[in-house]
Amino acid sequence: ATVIVREDQPGDRKLVAYLVAQANQQELREQYIDGLKGSDWLIEQWEGVFDDNYQTPSGITGPSFVGWNSSFTGEAIPLKEMEEWRDTTVQRILSLQPDKVLEIGCGVGLIVEKVAPICSYYAGSDLSKVAIEDLRGWLQSRDQFDHVDLFTAPALDVTYIPDAHVDTVVLNSVVQYFPDIEYLLEVLKRAIAKISSNGHIFIGDIRNALLLKAFHSATQLAQASDDTSLTALRHRIDHALVAENELVIAPAFFIELQAILPDISDVQILLKQGSADNELTRYRYDVVLTVQKDSVSSEPSLNASGHDWRDPQAMLDAATTSAVYVENVPNSRLRHDSALLDLLAGDVEGQTVADAKHQLSLVTREDALPDTYWHLANHDVTATVEWRQVSQNGAFDVLMHPTERNRPRLYRESTDTEQPVRRYSNFPLFANMQRALEEKIREHLKGKLPDFMLPSFYVWLDTLPLTSNGKVDRSNLPAPEARDDTVAYVAPRTPVEEELVAIWSEVLRIDKVGVHDNFFELGGDSLQATRIISRIRRDFSLDIPLRNLFENPTIAVISEEIDVRTTALSDANTTNLDNNVTGII
Repeated sequence: ATVIVREDQPGDRKLVAYLVAQANQQELREQYIDGLKGSDWLIEQWEGVFDDNYQTPSGITGPSFVGWNSSFTGEAIPLKEMEEWRDTTVQRILSLQPDKVLEIGCGVGLIVEKVAPICSYYAGSDLSKVAIEDLRGWLQSRDQFDHVDLFTAPALDVTYIPDAHVDTVVLNSVVQYFPDIEYLLEVLKRAIAKISSNGHIFIGDIRNALLLKAFHSATQLAQASDDTSLTALRHRIDHALVAENELVIAPAFFIELQAILPDISDVQILLKQGSADNELTRYRYDVVLTVQKDSVSSEPSLNASGHDWRDPQAMLDAATTSAVYVENVPNSRLRHDSALLDLLAGDVEGQTVADAKHQLSLVTREDALPDTYWHLANHDVTATVEWRQVSQNGAFDVLMHPTERNRPRLYRESTDTEQPVRRYSNFPLFANMQRALEEKIREHLKGKLPDFMLPSFYVWLDTLPLTSNGKVDRSNLPAPEARDDTVAYVAPRTPVEEELVAIWSEVLRIDKVGVHDNFFELGGDSLQATRIISRIRRDFSLDIPLRNLFENPTIAVISEEIDVRTTALSDANTTNLDNNVTGII
């Protein structure tokens, strides 16, 4: 930490504290997590998010894509793209030939609907009571789901299933809501115990930690106005990275699992399959863990072959007789994201978002579409497209082998299993931990210092900028509240604004929200935006589209919209009442 006096505006002198929280300091993390365990705060937080998400006024019951909104626009991801996402996920699960399935985090039953009918037994659990009750009501009216049991439980609680009872465990689009990667590891240990002898664990829709900066760079670019400076955009991206409240995982973690959990005999780290170009296909992946509690021989280890990714037909021809493995194929899905990262890493002085969009429109490079290799495969050759290398630009690997042979084990370098697994992920509770630390620091200083010596602002940084001789470079310490550049804090002025401030503060877990503050610059994301809109619908009895928050992410504008809609609704009710009275007379 360091504290300085700033005078960014003439005559306005203030004390500013700059703090660096050590996110990877195990003692600090454990202390914070231990403090949450007794309160069930984390479970209650996500339970509230899911209940708000599933409790829609539309009357939809059973499997649906409610809540699947774009992080770029806030609008629902097109139904065709979501159906493709679901169908390719189901296809991968069915390829494992499941018979007795445990699905942890089943939601409203998108996977249950398609997989359960071909199984002899299916158990589904979810944290949301709303989702489970909704799904239970939907299943009861359909005979083909008599063998499905549903439970309301957090992911760690699988006591409702006897050990060695299933052959397949599914966790689809759920691990991003776990508090940290150690939690996921414990869930996987308990899941393995539920598998009879040999089987699989399918973990779907995992967010790639190596692409987190690319994701936030792309979303912040999409949400920014054209006249936003790239310097301001970089700050927003940095803020979004620190405020990330979902678990993102580097693919290497799952390779490491083979050394940690000896019952795992093989790991497939698969890019999302599909023709759609969206955040699901760009930044997420699936993992298939093969569990073999009995010793079973497998194909020998395979190193990368010398084939050229630019000639997929030659790869296919060679794979009819022996396995072909090609590494580091440049990924066309992330072409513009990679270019954006390169652009932002350089000198952006004087440049705007409009300039960046123009430069990105001119980007051309030689790369490959992952689906090319899947589509090329046939009944003689099996192809998988995987993320096994450490790549910040999304480059992928291709494995092709004769279908009649077992999948060969890919070469895995020896790793240091003594290192904590947390190095493979972010810490989703980091922003919350920062706020908790700040509260403790404020209370501590109040007991040590007179009021005039207390900092007015606390600014969290990844690292303190240093000069060449190792001292703090005060000239490079950012001004507080730099996130919105020019917008000053304005307190709520009306009852509607006061209620909206209370909602935003609760959802975002911050104390001070101004009516002109940008929701996304405060650390808001698409899931929290969904919760904000759900609260507005409930508290004001108004159906405001989610996209409105993305287009106008301030309390001042949303408050005006609420006033207009409320007035229109009141006028309509008055007109109806007058008509009824006239009819009676």
